[in-house]
Amino acid sequence: MSFFSVIIPTFNRAHLIRNAIEAVMLQTFTDFELIISDDGSTDNTEEIITPLLKDSRIIYIKQINKGVCAARNFGAKHASGKYLIFLDSDDTINENWLFDFYSIAEKDCDLVFCSMIVISPNGIEKKTSCLNPYKNGNEKGIFNAGTWAMKRDLFFEIGQYDEQIKYGENTELKFRLFDKQIEFGFVDNYNFIYKESISGGSKQTANKLQSNLHILSKHVAYFNRNPEVRILFLQVSAVSAARLGKRKQAHELFIQAWKTNKNDLKLIIQCLISMVPFLTKLKWKPIVTNVQ
Repeated sequence: MSFFSVIIPTFNRAHLIRNAIEAVMLQTFTDFELIISDDGSTDNTEEIITPLLKDSRIIYIKQINKGVCAARNFGAKHASGKYLIFLDSDDTINENWLFDFYSIAEKDCDLVFCSMIVISPNGIEKKTSCLNPYKNGNEKGIFNAGTWAMKRDLFFEIGQYDEQIKYGENTELKFRLFDKQIEFGFVDNYNFIYKESISGGSKQTANKLQSNLHILSKHVAYFNRNPEVRILFLQVSAVSAARLGKRKQAHELFIQAWKTNKNDLKLIIQCLISMVPFLTKLKWKPIVTNVQ
């Protein structure tokens, strides 16, 4: 049994997957297994990976295409490590990523975070510390795949990834941890490098809308305790609906947000704008629908 099981979900990323694998294999801490969880790739992913399987630490598994959450869960079911770490195939890590996780995890923490560097599409780098990621001094920990190591038993105890979610799945996973008595650990080293992609297409926007509405209905108690977070989710959902041309739904979502805080001037303005088709299109530029 390895200390860490690193799980890389992948789908038609043959052009990227080798870089992610090599970054893991170059780690200074070596007590790990690396599971490549292929979500039904139709490119030459398997051809790229097969020669690498000479290293017994690398495991390749494949399922029919079900989405990234299902691929992560599939990998976790095949994992033997005490701790699970998920790494997306287009991100990268520093060589001490696992060693630093281990230095804290060995104290028997349930969940360990590291800090990260975000690289925008135009190459600008921004550092985010796990000790104060939202610059509010209240919340610690970054819930991006690659920024945390969780005990395998805890991952299964909270129900794994929700496979209905196609956007914001790590945030939803975080919500399920709030009611648990968990021992946290933090590594304030920028060991994880997240590469932002150009987003905003209709498919991603539709996924954002569907997933946020699912999260809102799934975690009612949490949002009742945190109305400011509920407003944020409703606003994001409303804007997504508006950009998809669903003005009536957008207006209804803005109304729900306003009812949560009727003194918020911004919400009042958004409700009024969403009543007028011309202003809605002007404020939230529509995108071409390409969802299949």
